[in-house]
Amino acid sequence: MTKWLKASLLIAMGFGLLAGVPTGANATSKGHVVATTKVAKKAYHATKQSPIYTTTSLKKVRAKANLHTTYYVTKQATIKHNGKKAVYQYVTAKQVKGWLKKTSLKAGKVVVKSKAFKVAAANQAFLTEVNHYRQQHGTAAIQLDSQYQALAMQRAKELYQLGFEQYDHQDRPYAQLDAKQLGISFQPNACPTCLYGNGPISESVSESYADHANQAKVAAKVGKAEAKDLLYKSVEGSWDNRENLVRANSTKMGIGWYDHGGDIYLAVNAEVTPLAD
Repeated sequence: MTKWLKASLLIAMGFGLLAGVPTGANATSKGHVVATTKVAKKAYHATKQSPIYTTTSLKKVRAKANLHTTYYVTKQATIKHNGKKAVYQYVTAKQVKGWLKKTSLKAGKVVVKSKAFKVAAANQAFLTEVNHYRQQHGTAAIQLDSQYQALAMQRAKELYQLGFEQYDHQDRPYAQLDAKQLGISFQPNACPTCLYGNGPISESVSESYADHANQAKVAAKVGKAEAKDLLYKSVEGSWDNRENLVRANSTKMGIGWYDHGGDIYLAVNAEVTPLAD
């Protein structure tokens, strides 16, 4: 056999071998349904961003599963794909529908995290700053009180509703009026020189802006920043807001927050007891 003939045979064999090798476009085999089952409609949420296929052939991906979407399943199929069997469920949502691998789903709707301002995180940061300042100046720590906390939360909301007013049309402090409604007992003449709520219940107020304040880390930053502002920066040329936080004869405090579209309203109310003679 001549060299030319041998070369021709080798080339022909090479083409024959190549013809049997799948190309990148069709290397993945088509999925075949082994069994289909109807199931009662039920809510699920994805645990992985797995592909959602348009059909049971598993050839075309419509979208990736969204971890923040609730899907509803009405049927499922066992599909043999690339020599392996797996169960896929047919999912529907507002924006997408298709076949998603069952192992990527978990029963139940998506749990929506609360958008509310994280009061506990903000309070902890605020109180830490205040008590650090009090300790540095030889004053005992002040404690959060459930009654004063309810008062402060109510006052923070009123600051938004009433345009930051602290006194009614008869020049009566809202803090004291609200305290009576909440059943808080106090001594009327405990602090005749206390401003921002003249009398036995002091009040410091402020306003700031914070996006994503429903997250604990952000709320804690807000709490720390607000405490520092009240402690170290004068407001309208006076230091009365700071004095309300550091009085030695104040041992109970409430820290109230109200979030309106990222505008954070703060009210701090504290009990003022009579000074010892």
